[in-house]
Order: sequence, then C-alpha cells, then structure tokens
Amino acid sequence: MPDNNPSANEAVRQGAQAAQQGGQATSEALRRAGDVAAEAARRGSQAGSEFVQRAGETTSEALRRGSEALADTQHQLVQQAAERFEQVTRKLAEAAQGTTEDVRAFMQLPTVARGGLQDLQQSMTGLIEGVVRTNLQATQELFQLANPSAWQKRPAQQRCADR
Repeated sequence: MPDNNPSANEAVRQGAQAAQQGGQATSEALRRAGDVAAEAARRGSQAGSEFVQRAGETTSEALRRGSEALADTQHQLVQQAAERFEQVTRKLAEAAQGTTEDVRAFMQLPTVARGGLQDLQQSMTGLIEGVVRTNLQATQELFQLANPSAWQKRPAQQRCADR
C-alpha cells in the first residue's frame, strides 16, 4: 500500500539526509582525530628519540669526565710516590754514608783494646744489617703504596688498619 502522505515522505527523506550528514560529520571527525593522534604519536616518538640521544650524550660526557678525573688522580698518586721514594732514597744514602763514616772511625781505634774492638765491630755489623733490613722493608712498603693495584688486592681489614 502506497503511502500517499507527502509530509511523511518528506520527513523520512529529511531524516535519511540528516543521518547521512551525521554519518559524514562523524566520519570526518574520526578522520581528524586519527590525524591528530598520528601527529601526537609522531611528535612523542621524536621527543623520545631526542631524549634518548641527549641522555646518551650526557652519559658519554660524564664517563669522559670521570675517566679524566681518575687518570689525574692516578697521575698525582704516582707523582707523590715518586717524590716519597726519592726522599727515602736520599735519606737512606745519607744514613749509609753516616754509618760508614762511624764504622771507619771505630776501625781506626788503637789496637790496645783489640778484643773489645772485635766485639764492637760485630755489634756494629749487626746494627748495620738491621738498619739495611729495616730500610729494605720500608722501601718495599713504599713501592706497594705507589702501586694502587697492589693496595686494592690487600684484604679490606688490612687496608682499614693502615688508615
């Protein structure tokens, strides 16, 4: 049965047209939202990439500075050890020279007390041997202090005791 009501037909046609326009508007809004989301994702990705690059550069610079500081510290440590070794060597040489002069003076005593001199000579020999042993031990310890890797290899309790 055909509908002869022209106003009802017009209302249906207008409703269909409004639905079509609403669908187009919705479709356009969805497309624009998709474009905006894609642009936001692109910008976010670019910002993330720039952040990672800056973080890498900052880390690299921090590592470089740390390495330079470590090298400077090691250089200073070696320099100080060399200076200490030079001082100890100079003092050892002076002590050996003084000891030699003292021994020479004792050897030139008159032969009146030959037995006493022999005892004195043996005592002096023992004293000199003790001084040389002590100086050798001090030199070895100085070398160990000058070598940071040897110091690190020592047990933690012994390092704490040294401080």
